Amino acid sequence: MNLNQLRYFVEVARRGSASAAAKELFVAQPTVSTEIRRLERELQCELFTRAGRSLALSSSGRHFLPYAENVISSVTVAHEAMISHNEMISGTVRFGYLASAHKYMIGSIARNLHTKFPGVNFEFRGLNSAHVADLVRDGVCDAGLVMIPIADHGLSVSPPISTQPQYYWTAAPERVAPKLSIADIIDRPMVISEASWRDSDPLRLQLTAAAQRRGLVFTPTVEVEFQDAAIQIAAEGTADTIASPLIVNSLGFGQILTPVEIDEPMHESLAIATRGGMHSSKPVIEFRNALEAVFR
Repeated sequence: MNLNQLRYFVEVARRGSASAAAKELFVAQPTVSTEIRRLERELQCELFTRAGRSLALSSSGRHFLPYAENVISSVTVAHEAMISHNEMISGTVRFGYLASAHKYMIGSIARNLHTKFPGVNFEFRGLNSAHVADLVRDGVCDAGLVMIPIADHGLSVSPPISTQPQYYWTAAPERVAPKLSIADIIDRPMVISEASWRDSDPLRLQLTAAAQRRGLVFTPTVEVEFQDAAIQIAAEGTADTIASPLIVNSLGFGQILTPVEIDEPMHESLAIATRGGMHSSKPVIEFRNALEAVFR
């Protein structure tokens, strides 16, 4: 049994002939007749009584008709629901983002999305890349902004939409230098964010790997949850930190903190994560476009 057979059956029941049903459905009359006979063989009953050129529902046909109509109706509703979802006439779309992103992009992105999709509700969630990846992977968010590398099982991760250099930042004049090595950084007081995600945070992974290549261990002096808190602590002179100019300047600390180049360049590469194998709705595509526009 297939959907076309059900459609042919319902249309013949409505019009009383296979030829009229075929004309309405834009198929050949023999196709309708053949599929009706196949359906009857599968159901092991006659669905129509034949009187000349006219077809009338048999007792079995009358019993089967509402079930066939319900199936077709459900398929139609499902199809319309998916069109509505993909076009996003209404409903809720959830995006994940880095906690620091609200300082320089989420406001404008939310405004653009609301303007283009006024009937849609938007939610923005997330703490950091690992958290956002989990939200997208679990289906809580439709897409998310992440810093790579991240664990990408179950995800489709775009090529980087932005790659920003990361610098060592200090408020202490005596700790300013033309360039610092990883060994120099390890010997200095450091404040690093993502305390609850230390095993999966991309920045920590970069620092740890760079230290291990030299037989060293990186241990921050101060650990906090959010990058803006780490940068604020650095601005107080308590410890130094590593961040991109984008976030430091967006927080207003560009005149307080001095950037120092790291001899092994470190980067903040941002990408968009969606669930693997999932079709992107129009708001998700627009979210991607808006993010790319921020970094052009």
